[in-house]
Amino acid sequence: MNREELLKKIDEQLVFELQSGYEYKQMASEFNDMDWDGFEHFMEMQAHEEYEHAEYFRKWLQEVGYKIEYKTIEAPKADYDKDVLSIFKAALEHEKEVTRRIRELFDAAHEIKFYEVYTLLQKFIDEQIEEEATFDNIIAKLERTENSNAGLAILDKELGQRQ
Repeated sequence: MNREELLKKIDEQLVFELQSGYEYKQMASEFNDMDWDGFEHFMEMQAHEEYEHAEYFRKWLQEVGYKIEYKTIEAPKADYDKDVLSIFKAALEHEKEVTRRIRELFDAAHEIKFYEVYTLLQKFIDEQIEEEATFDNIIAKLERTENSNAGLAILDKELGQRQ
């Protein structure tokens, strides 16, 4: 891989971050349909964060003189069987895919000695550690509730306070 190919891959990551936001918007909609306002709010905030990531990639690419090519964003999965736990597990799997992609970019940058991209990618590697830990923690709490409405309501309220 050369510098131009890596920049194209980073451009693809920008689009994937937008796709991620779209995925979280769908999950928020699913929670809205189930009347879980706190879970909905959490996923809306997650979507907003993904759009911020895309913007960060966009600005970086433009700073290095790369002409961005926005690609089509796929429709997100829209059927979660009204199951809170399965939605959060899907979110964790999505974050693991983001982590895999960022690490792949970092490895490619290291291979071609494209040092200018290290700081950008290290920021996202650190971010992904936090993201996966957050979803792991939420899933553990959900599993402890064993689908009890009281437990779900407490967690819904907690996640609804995300800033």
